[in-house]
Amino acid sequence: MSSDTIRGSSYRPFNAQVVGFSKTFNERQGRIPDLFPTAAHANFGFLVTGVSSHHDFSVIAVDSIPNLHLLDSGQFFSRYTYEPVDDGELAIGSTDEPIVDGYRRIDNVSDDALTRYQTAFGEQVTKDEIFASIYALLHSEQYRTTFAADLKRQLPRLPLPDSADDFYAFERAGRELFELHIGYEDVTPFTLHEEWSLGADPAAASALEVVKMRWGGTARVKDRTRIVVNEHLTLVGIPGSSGFRVR
Repeated sequence: MSSDTIRGSSYRPFNAQVVGFSKTFNERQGRIPDLFPTAAHANFGFLVTGVSSHHDFSVIAVDSIPNLHLLDSGQFFSRYTYEPVDDGELAIGSTDEPIVDGYRRIDNVSDDALTRYQTAFGEQVTKDEIFASIYALLHSEQYRTTFAADLKRQLPRLPLPDSADDFYAFERAGRELFELHIGYEDVTPFTLHEEWSLGADPAAASALEVVKMRWGGTARVKDRTRIVVNEHLTLVGIPGSSGFRVR
């Protein structure tokens, strides 16, 4: 097994794992080799739930090989695609797309899309800004509510923001979301208070066993500032607007 076979993977949201990525182990690799051809070729993108998903529409950004069921089912939209080039092309080079370690990196935001956004919001608009704005738009509650029926039947359609100010508001939000969702392991953890039951031993392995977490409170009135981890431990102090869900 070569060192390049051992790759990073996004198994579930905010759950990174290591995968042995090789034809020997993965017979059906789909388009993944075009998106992450080797461990040296960086890429990122977002995965949206598919039309056959059992859950409501959602989207998550990753920068490693996405598991097929990262979001139940779905489709991955990467920032770049890579295609191998031969020695002759390497010698000549390319004026349009950069060549990275024997692969041409193709920008997946098309020139037509760039022209459309620049016509609407100014020639200074870049493809990176477009990609970030789209990610934020897909998180918009207004967008998800307005197009809820369509999102159950087909891939997202993307209306242009109403103004340049709106476009750049989405772009800034998208960049922040990319940083948060991809770089979540480097985010400063939110401080929560641990409440232990009487007689519980926090050092014991059984004290952290989880069968199914639940919200605090009662079945009728849930307390979403508390998560009951198990009979021994409750986490207290979750901000009310966190949007966190327990499944």
